[in-house]
Amino acid sequence: MLQRYAALRALIYFGAVAIFYAISACLAREQGGYYVFLEGGFAETVQLISIVVAGVLLAFLARAHPEARGVLSLLATVSWLAAIRELNNTETYRIIFSFPGASWFFGLAALGFIGWRFRRNLPEQILTTMNYPACIFFVAGFVIIVAWAQIFAQRSIFESAEVDRIVEEGLETAGYLLILSGVVELSFNLRQGRSVPPARD
Repeated sequence: MLQRYAALRALIYFGAVAIFYAISACLAREQGGYYVFLEGGFAETVQLISIVVAGVLLAFLARAHPEARGVLSLLATVSWLAAIRELNNTETYRIIFSFPGASWFFGLAALGFIGWRFRRNLPEQILTTMNYPACIFFVAGFVIIVAWAQIFAQRSIFESAEVDRIVEEGLETAGYLLILSGVVELSFNLRQGRSVPPARD
C-alpha cells in the first residue's frame, strides 16, 4: 500500500519546492527580491525550519527503529549541525558558543561519538539505507546545497551581490526541503519492513 503511493509522495515533495519558489516570487514583487533572501529572511527561515524538523523526525525514527539507530542518529546529528550553521551569524549562536568555530568542534565530537557507539553496525546500516528510495532525496538535497549553490552562485557570474545571494539562498532552500522530504520518505521506507541488521552494541 505504501509503495503504491510513492509516486504521489514524490510529486508532493517536489511540489513543496515549487510552492516555496512561488511564495518567494510573490514576496519579492512586494518587498524586493533581496529582502526575501537576506540573513534571517523568508528563505533562511524556511531553511532553518526544514532542517530542524528533519532533525526532530530523525531522532524519533532512531527511537522507533533500533535496527537502524546508528545511521538515523548520524543523520539527525548532521541535521542539527546544519541548523546550527544557519544560525552562525546570529546573536543566538554567539550566546550558545564562545568562539566562532565551536559548533564544528562540538559537531565533530558528536559525530565521532556516534561513530564509536555504533561502530559494529554503522557501515552496514549506511549501505542498507543507501538502497532506500529516500536516499535519492538526501543525495539531491546535499548536492544542491554543497555543490550547486556554492559553485553556481558566484559574484563573477552575476551583476551584483544581491542577485548572487538570491540564487545561493534559493538553491539552498530547495536542497533543505528535499532533505526534509527524504526524511519523510525514509519513514515510509522503514515502515515497509526492509530490514537492517540489528545493532549489537
